[in-house]
Amino acid sequence: MFDRLHAGTVSSRLLPGTRSSEVDVAPQPVPEASIRLHDLDMLQVKPQRATRVRRISEPALLDARFIRTAVETAEMQGILADHERLVDCVRHDRAAEAESLVRRHLSRVIDLLGSVRT
Repeated sequence: MFDRLHAGTVSSRLLPGTRSSEVDVAPQPVPEASIRLHDLDMLQVKPQRATRVRRISEPALLDARFIRTAVETAEMQGILADHERLVDCVRHDRAAEAESLVRRHLSRVIDLLGSVRT
């Protein structure tokens, strides 16, 4: 239950204000899932009333933007460190090697950002 609700919230399939009754779960989702999502500040639980997806606060959004910028900047520094190798690949028509270098860095960014979200 936690994984399903967490994935729906993170992917924006469950928008802020969405009630648990709208996502095919009981009005009070499995207690462990509710507690974990509440602890992550992703779920608002009002006993005997409703369980809803919480709106993202401005400070949380700014924190996420800061983290994303820091991760992307660090990885761009890695790409720049490989700059000479990339230029050499382009000059000597080694497109596959250049593409591999860029994909490696992009993959790291995606992995790092994915680990920040969870």
